[in-house]
Amino acid sequence: MLKTYLLVSVLLLFALPAGTGKFKRVKSTSEPSETARLAPEAKPIETEQAEYVSGAGERFAVEMLTFHTEGKAYELFSHAALEARTVDANVEISDVAGVAGFTRPDEIAFFKGVHFVRVKSLKPAPSAANMTALAQSLAETLDKGDGEIPVLIKHLPNPDEAQKSAVYVNTFKDLTGLLPQPVLSAVQGDGNADAAYVTIDSAGVLVVEFNTPQLAGENDRRIVARIQELWKLGQPAPSAYRRVGNYSVFVFNAPDEQTAKQLIDQVHYEQVVS
Repeated sequence: MLKTYLLVSVLLLFALPAGTGKFKRVKSTSEPSETARLAPEAKPIETEQAEYVSGAGERFAVEMLTFHTEGKAYELFSHAALEARTVDANVEISDVAGVAGFTRPDEIAFFKGVHFVRVKSLKPAPSAANMTALAQSLAETLDKGDGEIPVLIKHLPNPDEAQKSAVYVNTFKDLTGLLPQPVLSAVQGDGNADAAYVTIDSAGVLVVEFNTPQLAGENDRRIVARIQELWKLGQPAPSAYRRVGNYSVFVFNAPDEQTAKQLIDQVHYEQVVS
């Protein structure tokens, strides 16, 4: 039993391949990841960091975090993309590698299955082609899982555009760390709700999905009461709010109430019955 446990541990520890395409792994460690701090509730079960070298001698640092669920992997991925946009506003999520990925001049990060992977060039003048080739080669070694981004993101207004920058939170307890909005103190996910947030023009749209009608109803009552309290106190409140099925939909900082309501009208709750 002990030998089996040790073997599984080693396989998990060195999940990144020894070689892929024209790249060779030259070292690998399981040191704690600084990337994990971006989404504190998305705790990885394994972290591996490695260095790869190409045939031409170019070196790349690779970091892979593995999670229990695909939702947690995407949560960290979307927060990493959010951080990247603070440096480069043009960063967009696309299909550059894995199921979804994003690029910057010196890095590529992607999500696939239960994995988040980041590839960084260790040279001052990185080769975009080699960086992409390494990321895509690594992605090919990973199980794709469902092969989809979270469904909730596809229910945001204008989903094709929204998924390029949406931030996702999976099985959360509360949302107070996501946005500086007083109304969110009324939202209690109890580890049984997900959320997606995107900025559309100047307005922010937040869709929270509760996994039971009971939880959705309890939160809706608290949210409405909290909004009324904020109005009385003269404090910032959502431009518009509405419960849609098991969704709670918020719009913040819209130019006017009509625009806010039109954004909510684009959110449709889809219940799957089997």
